[in-house]
Amino acid sequence: MGIIAGYDFKHILLLGISIGGVMFILPRMVRILMEGLLPLSEAIKKYLNAKYPGRDDLFIGLDIAVSSR
Repeated sequence: MGIIAGYDFKHILLLGISIGGVMFILPRMVRILMEGLLPLSEAIKKYLNAKYPGRDDLFIGLDIAVSSR
């Protein structure tokens, strides 16, 4: 990307290291956030199973955006 953008050698290396760092750490951050959402998902599932007994077709979909509120 740095070559296409016309960066000099120093900035190409800096960009590569920065992107590498983000690619390394982002999956770990997402995993930590999703681990925080698991108790919420389990509580909602327990509530829905109590409210609608006998329903096995209830699924809960969570997104990282839920944790940002």
